[in-house]
Order: sequence, then structure tokens, then C-alpha cells
Amino acid sequence: MGNDGMQAIRARFEQRCKDWVIEINSLMDGPNTDPIPRLAELIHKMAGIAGSLGYDDISAHAIKLNTAIAEGQAVDRGDLVKLCDGLRAVGEAR
Repeated sequence: MGNDGMQAIRARFEQRCKDWVIEINSLMDGPNTDPIPRLAELIHKMAGIAGSLGYDDISAHAIKLNTAIAEGQAVDRGDLVKLCDGLRAVGEAR
């Protein structure tokens, strides 16, 4: 893939970071009866994409949360805040 293609993927990821923060906050603070399935889907995507693009901190937080969810553990709000902080930083840098 050429430089232009990779730049487009990075730009799309950076835009998604903003969207993901909004959706995660809505899932965790909204009236959803069970936000975990959608949260798990988002976090799983983030873990792979962020790692592939070199956003290692985001990937590490997402992997930790993804593992906890897969093992049936409660979502640690502190870990979720760290993930959102990383996403927000990338999204705002755009």
C-alpha cells in the first residue's frame, strides 16, 4: 500500500477515535441495559487497528479491556478512561 493509502487509513482511524469516545461514553452512561456486547465489538476493533497503525498505548488498553470482557470480568472504569483519554488525544491532534 502506498503512502497515500496509509495516510487515508490513519486519517480515518483518527476520525473514528473521536466517534469512539462519544459512543463509549454513551454506552457506559446511557440507558442501555447491557452495553457490553457493543463495547466488546468496539474495543476488539480498536485493539487491532491501533496496533497496526502504531498507536501502542491505545492498543494495549484495548487489549486489556478486550481480554477482561472475553473472560467475563467487569469492565474496569479506570482502564476505560485511559483508553478514552488516548483516543481523545489522537482524535484532537487531527
